Amino acid sequence: MSEDIELRSITEYEAYVTRIRKFGDEMFEDMKNGVPPNEAVGIYNEKKDGLRSEFTLERTSDYAAVRKVKQMPQHEAEKKQIGRGEQRHTDVRDVQYTAPEDMVYDTHNFNIQSSYGDCHAYIFVSEDGASVVVRLTARGRHVGDSHIVATPIIVWKVDPNEITELCRADFDSLERLADDRYFSKFF
Repeated sequence: MSEDIELRSITEYEAYVTRIRKFGDEMFEDMKNGVPPNEAVGIYNEKKDGLRSEFTLERTSDYAAVRKVKQMPQHEAEKKQIGRGEQRHTDVRDVQYTAPEDMVYDTHNFNIQSSYGDCHAYIFVSEDGASVVVRLTARGRHVGDSHIVATPIIVWKVDPNEITELCRADFDSLERLADDRYFSKFF
């Protein structure tokens, strides 16, 4: 299983902050040179929109790479040997796991520690991917016990439906960092 992949810090995008500051300087320079303020602000906004698109493409791929690998607690299912003529009842153990905020299910490994007899492991993913149920089953047998022990590993990824909004908020943060009041504190 892979290891956690963290999202790059917003302060690692200094080049974008520098460009936003440069666009602001150019806007004020244009106004000094006689460009009407509304037109200068319009030019600034067009440049910033282009930069926002460029940033969103880069940041989207960063978000898509993020993974959280969670080792879940051990759980087990067990059914003792049954006598001839008895029904083969099944011991079913369900454990539900919920995704971290803004994340959804990606992959899993049942990580079965031991298993013998008539045993199975299943995973059920909710429609929105925000929760999963790991099911272990052990079915009674006439010839011996059934027992399964698993320590599931679940990998979560950033919810693709949230990435655009997260990128928008991140670009807003870059704009704040471009402000003189914050720029010197971070760069």
